Amino acid sequence: MESTFYNHCTECKWAADKNDHMTTELAERAIEHAIETGHDIESEAGDSLGDRSGDP
Repeated sequence: MESTFYNHCTECKWAADKNDHMTTELAERAIEHAIETGHDIESEAGDSLGDRSGDP
């Protein structure tokens, strides 16, 4: 199975991965979430997002 790059929030279920977004859009979405919520974002390479969704 191919791994993917994704960003996820350490405080809620927000997440986005490179399969659904171009790299620049992925970074912009992560920054926007952090600014809007004050939450911390982590970036990882992995097999999937699991049960995380793209909504805060």
